[in-house]
Amino acid sequence: MEKLLALMTLTFLATSSFAENIIVYSSAYTDLAHDCKWQYLEKNLQEGQDNALICKGAGEYEALIDFSMDDSYLHVLKTNTVAFTISTDIRLADYKKGKIEWRLANEKPFAIITRTKLGAKKTLLSIHGLHGFDVLSATANNNANARTIADKFYDSNIKR
Repeated sequence: MEKLLALMTLTFLATSSFAENIIVYSSAYTDLAHDCKWQYLEKNLQEGQDNALICKGAGEYEALIDFSMDDSYLHVLKTNTVAFTISTDIRLADYKKGKIEWRLANEKPFAIITRTKLGAKKTLLSIHGLHGFDVLSATANNNANARTIADKFYDSNIKR
């Protein structure tokens, strides 16, 4: 009986520490057509001032889309702060009906994937790391490839 109890205890300890090291990757999405609202009322804008969109994000992040001429640029902020977490402006391909994919590791956001403009007609998927993973900046030609790049980067840069 004691041997069985010891074996059960060892099995529990082994599976518990193994479970702590498992990373579950998933995605959350921001639908730019439905999950965003104008930052300012039109009547509060000064002449020539462009409005911006604030969009719900994932975890403690939100998205800010601002406009310049014919382009829209995405910035990622930690909720209720003014500090941008991605230093480069992300030139969105379509702010009216596009999506932001938030890559999550154990339900915590670590990167975003967006469709970005490269020229007048060419677009590409852009992958950017969030706080703590901000050196991640890559491109991909399909969603599965973009997710793989983000997940491998996370896996190779976390401390277990």
